[in-house]
Amino acid sequence: MIQKLVDGQWLEFCIVLAAILLSLSFHEFGHAWVAKRFGDDTAQRAGRLTLNPISHIDPMGLMMVVFVGFGWAKPVPTDPRNFTSRYADMLVAAAGPAMNLLLAVIVVNVLVQVWPFGWYKGEILPEALFYVARINLLLMVFNLLPIGALDGHYILPYFLPRQLSQRYRYYNDRYGNFALLGLIALSYLGVPVVQAVWHISNVLLPLIVFACSDTEHGYTANSIMADQNRSDSEASKRILERAYGLKTPDEAKTLYRDWAASYDQHLEQGLHYIAPAGIAQFLANALVDRTALILDVGCGTGLVGGHLVGQGYSAIDGLDFSAEMLSQARNKQVYQTLIQGDLNTELDIPDQIYDAGISCGTFTHGHVKADALDEILRVLKPGACFVCTIHRDVWQSAGFERKFAELMVSGVADLECMNEQPFYKNGPDDGCFCLIRRR
Repeated sequence: MIQKLVDGQWLEFCIVLAAILLSLSFHEFGHAWVAKRFGDDTAQRAGRLTLNPISHIDPMGLMMVVFVGFGWAKPVPTDPRNFTSRYADMLVAAAGPAMNLLLAVIVVNVLVQVWPFGWYKGEILPEALFYVARINLLLMVFNLLPIGALDGHYILPYFLPRQLSQRYRYYNDRYGNFALLGLIALSYLGVPVVQAVWHISNVLLPLIVFACSDTEHGYTANSIMADQNRSDSEASKRILERAYGLKTPDEAKTLYRDWAASYDQHLEQGLHYIAPAGIAQFLANALVDRTALILDVGCGTGLVGGHLVGQGYSAIDGLDFSAEMLSQARNKQVYQTLIQGDLNTELDIPDQIYDAGISCGTFTHGHVKADALDEILRVLKPGACFVCTIHRDVWQSAGFERKFAELMVSGVADLECMNEQPFYKNGPDDGCFCLIRRR
C-alpha cells in the first residue's frame, strides 16, 4: 500500500485503508457479538463489542498493512468456559468471516442498484464501496484457511473424524503459525499464494449479486461487476450497445435515468466521443450571429451546449425527454431555459421562435423517428438552420433519406449540406452531419 503514496495516489491509498479498517472492524465485531450471544461477555467488557475501528486496531498490525500489505487487528478475547453451547467455539470463529460476507453482499447489491452502468476512476463513493466489497471477500476467504491462528482452524476440526481432528489440532498448534508465515513469505518470493486467495474472492464477487438492473437486455449485475475489471472503454462500449438496442420510450427513459450521472465520463473518457464538438463547429460555420437563439434538441447532459458556449454562442435553450439528463445539464449552467419534452409528440413550444437548432446523437438506433423533424422545423424561424447528426446505419432504414426528400419536395426545408464524419475519435465515418435550412 505504501507504493500508492509513493506514486502520488493518496486518494486511492485513503480509500483502501478506510475499506480495510471498516472490514476488520466488522470482522472483529462479529466475533464479539456471537460470543456474547453464547454467554461470554469477555469481549464486551474489553470494549470490543463495537464497530469503532479504534477499539480493534493493533498498531503493529496497521503498520504492517501500510508498509507490507499484510496485517491484522487485535484478537477478540473470549473465555470458552462461559460458552453455553459445545459449538460456540466454531460459531464465534465463523462469525468474523460471516460478517465480512454480509457486508460484501450488502455493498455489492447497493452498487448494482445505484450505479447500474458501472463507474469511473475518480468517482469516490462507488470506488470506495467496491473496495469494501472486494476486501471483505478477501478477508473472508483468507480467514477461513485452517492454518495457524486464522478462524478456519477453529472450524475445520468440527468437520473431521475425532482422531483426525485431534491430530490436526496437535500439529496446527505447534506448526500452524510457521506454516502461515511461510505461505506469506512465499507470496513475496513470487509464489502466487495471496494472489490465489484474491482470485477466489474475485470469482465469488458476481455470485453474491442478487439485484439485477436489466436482464431483458442481457446487461446483468454480474456483467456490471465484471466491467470493473475491464477497461473503461470496454464498459462504455457495453452501455452504448444497450443504447443502440432500445425499442420503446420506456426503455429509453430507464436507460438515461440510470446513465445520467456517468454519461459524460462514459462517452468522452471511455469512448472519446467527438461528435458534440464536431456538430458545434458545423453550426458555427453556418451561423455567424453569436447572439442567435438556439435550441439544443436532445441536449442530454449538455455536452453540445458546452461546445456552443466555446464557439461564442450565449443564447441556448435545451430540450430533452429525460428529467435526470436535464438535471445534469442544469449543473453546467450553459442553458437559458431547459425544456422537458418528447420529440415523438407535440412540443410545448410556440411556432417559429428559434434562430437555429442543433442536435447530436438523437437520431440514431430507435431513439427518435424521422418524422420528428417536422416538429423541430415548426419551432424554427423561416431561414433558420438546423444541424444534426444521423447515424449512417439508420439513414435509410429509419426513413431519414425519405424524410429529407419529402421536406424538400414540399418546400418546407432544404438539405444544404451533408458530411460523413466519425462520432468517436479514430472511429469510422459513421455519422451523417447534416445542415437543413428552413424555408
